[in-house]
Amino acid sequence: MQPHQISHRSAGPNYPIAAAPARAVPSAVQRAPAPAPKKEKIERALKHTYDAEKDEWTRESVLVIIEDKPFQQGCMRTAHHMTEVEEDGCRCAFVAKFTKISVTAESIFEDSKLSMISQLYADEFNRVSGVDKKVAFLPSYVLVLQDRGNLLCCSEPVLSGNYLKHNNNDGVVATARMVPQAFTHFTWECSRHKILIC
Repeated sequence: MQPHQISHRSAGPNYPIAAAPARAVPSAVQRAPAPAPKKEKIERALKHTYDAEKDEWTRESVLVIIEDKPFQQGCMRTAHHMTEVEEDGCRCAFVAKFTKISVTAESIFEDSKLSMISQLYADEFNRVSGVDKKVAFLPSYVLVLQDRGNLLCCSEPVLSGNYLKHNNNDGVVATARMVPQAFTHFTWECSRHKILIC
């Protein structure tokens, strides 16, 4: 039997709205100033953030600039450079990910939620493992693009450097690094064989 991903509550438009602040960005992620896009089209969006410790969603109004042309794409998603424009005019670099296939709003919220839950497991692993290399996950957000008919996409901060996936849900172990494998096993044991985070 395949292990399944965790689901505390169903995600989506019926989430509870609270005034709690969003979870802090993991220390491995640096807020980077974003260069001004060539052609600016500022859009209104609702940014939804899942707080895994409180098991609740919060939302805030934001302004974003999303480049039309993707800089990368896979079988299921396209990735676009995105800038979040804060109230004070500060610009922060993000990646907006749009699905290429038809998916439900619930599945988009669930994907974002799972990233935040993964960070809770990473925090616990880092606390008890005693290893020097720490595990961290990028925070993930759901954006409702109000000027595009409430189109949904996920967003996450830009990571600098090259990206390397150490393992996956199909059992592929792509590197000899032991910490990612130990973390994956930790999530399986810590969740009582309900979750396997790769």
